[in-house]
Amino acid sequence: MSFKLPDLIVESIIRDGLNNARRDETVIDDVFCDLTLPYASKKYGEAEVEKIKEIIRKKEVSIVHSFNLVNSTMPCISIQMTDDQEDEKSASMGSYVHNVTKAFTTPEQLAKLVIVGSFTPSAYQPNSGIVTVPDSVNLASVYANLLFVDSAGTKHQILGGVVNETGAKQFIISKNADVALGAGAEIKSSIDYELFQKRGNVERTQIILGVHTQDALLTKYLYVLIKYFILSRRSDLITRGFQLSTYQGSDFSRNMEYQGDVIYTRFFHLTGMVMHQWRSDKVQLIDSVEVQVQVAKDRLGNEALKLTDSTIKVKE
Repeated sequence: MSFKLPDLIVESIIRDGLNNARRDETVIDDVFCDLTLPYASKKYGEAEVEKIKEIIRKKEVSIVHSFNLVNSTMPCISIQMTDDQEDEKSASMGSYVHNVTKAFTTPEQLAKLVIVGSFTPSAYQPNSGIVTVPDSVNLASVYANLLFVDSAGTKHQILGGVVNETGAKQFIISKNADVALGAGAEIKSSIDYELFQKRGNVERTQIILGVHTQDALLTKYLYVLIKYFILSRRSDLITRGFQLSTYQGSDFSRNMEYQGDVIYTRFFHLTGMVMHQWRSDKVQLIDSVEVQVQVAKDRLGNEALKLTDSTIKVKE
């Protein structure tokens, strides 16, 4: 669960592509093999392919996240996010995705599960499911749905029948259960995890990749490489959280914004979807509900049942 940074995802794809081209220069041969065909070999040919390899080999191509850095770091590739808006078709009520459970693992969390610490049960009656305990055991905090863990570690759900009176302390579990009556038994909460709501939203994002160099042909070559990296590594884009949907290239032009320098620029526009996800506040869990009913009289003096407020026991 996290918020995606699509511009950094795209940057990682480009860097992976450049590193791969340095390790295996046949990538350059494959992408630019048309330069060696008869119609282009006379003017371009292997010399231009080697020129591209040399630039990639020497790590001369920088990646920047601001147009202000272009003039001092050429040749370079700039990355800018130009649009970022929630996708209305994918919007959901309250941005709810699903629930997430996280099991208790720390000693502090596990210790809080224990309602009644180590004790030795007195007896178990298979026909009734009654477990009797010594008077030294305090059952004041025990209620139905808690777990009686016997000395063998077997868990038995407490069904009710909790009595905390001296000389008659007991509770009821399933009948004919296999119960170990040795020392070390405990009564624990059945809720050994936290529950969170996972929320998220889908955004449509547009990113512009700019290729900036002082050589017109080099600008076009790097533009083709960028396109190759993005299209050939589409599965990596998806894995990292950017679902590529469409792309569009701009025209090739000299950038007149940079006075005194001849800078050629071409842009590659990416439009894709990202999903941001986050964990909401912890959901309060309930492991027992007690309904109290009292008898009252109506206006005519007749007895009538009245439902009082329910007592809800929760796991803090």
